[in-house]
Amino acid sequence: MIWRTLVPIGMLLVLVVVLVVATGVIKRRATQDDEPGNSTWTLDQLRCMRDSGELTIQQYEHLRSRLIQPPPRGDADPPGGR
Repeated sequence: MIWRTLVPIGMLLVLVVVLVVATGVIKRRATQDDEPGNSTWTLDQLRCMRDSGELTIQQYEHLRSRLIQPPPRGDADPPGGR
C-alpha cells in the first residue's frame, strides 16, 4: 500500500533532479563563451532549442546576437605600439 505512494513521489523527484541538471548545463553552455564567433551552436540549433522550450526568448536572442556578431578586427595596434 505504501508503495503506491512512494513510487510516484520517487519518480517525481528523479524528474525534478534531471530537469535541474539539464537547466544548469544549458545555462553554463550559454554563458561559457563570451567571445563573438566562438559559438557552440548553429542558428538552426538555437531555433530548435527555443521552439522546444529549452531556451527562453531572451536566452535565444542573446545567443543569436552573439552568434551573428562579426569577429573583432585584428588590424588594431597592440598596446604600447609595434
